[in-house]
Amino acid sequence: MIGCRRTCFALRYPFATEGAARSRDVCKELAQGTETHGTSLHPRDGGLFAGAAALALLCAVPASLADAGGDEAAQGKRWSARFLEPRHRLSVGLVYQDVAAGIRATVDGFDPVELKISDLGVDDRDYSYYLDYRYRFRPRWAVIGGAYSFSESGTRRAKEDFNYDGVVYSAGAELNTRLDVDAYILDVMYAVHRDERSELTVGGGLHALDLGAALSGSVSVDDRREDFRGSGTTVLAPVPNLRFGGTWVLSDRIALHGVGGWLSANVGEFSGDFAYAHLRLAYGLSRAVAVALGYQRTEIDVTLERSVSEANFDIGLNGFTVTFAYSF
Repeated sequence: MIGCRRTCFALRYPFATEGAARSRDVCKELAQGTETHGTSLHPRDGGLFAGAAALALLCAVPASLADAGGDEAAQGKRWSARFLEPRHRLSVGLVYQDVAAGIRATVDGFDPVELKISDLGVDDRDYSYYLDYRYRFRPRWAVIGGAYSFSESGTRRAKEDFNYDGVVYSAGAELNTRLDVDAYILDVMYAVHRDERSELTVGGGLHALDLGAALSGSVSVDDRREDFRGSGTTVLAPVPNLRFGGTWVLSDRIALHGVGGWLSANVGEFSGDFAYAHLRLAYGLSRAVAVALGYQRTEIDVTLERSVSEANFDIGLNGFTVTFAYSF
């Protein structure tokens, strides 16, 4: 009897199909009253036969659990096949975001000059795009390359007539502004946790950050006009970055993706950083194609320090995203 109990206890682990088959064999033997593990279980034994029937019921449970466990494992495998298993994934996204940008310039001996995009005629809501590609070369290792681009421009005009010494003059001014932010990132990622329905990754790599600001305009009085133009473009490359990511598969077609990162801007005369976080909910349209809706926050703070001057870019880009992904 003790040997049979041990056999039934071992069969309660539902991950081996051989265990499930053995469970059915033991139950069949018990029902027939045959010799099992050296213990006589003949119907004539009365109470012993009742105990054998109870054991038969206990032995029947592991078989069903084995089948259920197998079904659950197979289901998890089907779910992960869409979101976690593909070797290649190409994603293209669009962000509709709020733009809060300021440019501050300081020169020794003068008060700082600070410009906000609202002062420059630049819209505080705009679109930007991003692109990334993931190549999984090992089950836990992947390479990710991505590009993020934002460009915004605006124009502000003013006109006023004034009287000087009995003569009416017409004066006007125009200011054109353009702001560009581009980031190019290459990272190697490692999955510190991975199962059929979830994955957590950490990694890092190198990136290039391209910041551009251009101001141009004109001032006129009657038929006299003076134009001015100033521009600056800053490219930081290569500098290190960190990235964190996670995927949680919620069903056969739905998954939650999260990614965050930090990009250094400390090189040469420059200091600062670029930080971002992006959370999105994906729906699988097919085995290869998925669409996702999400929200992204981006903060850029870069300062250029020289011997007699300093310029600072302070930019916040936050908004909703839509992403199309193709896996193969």
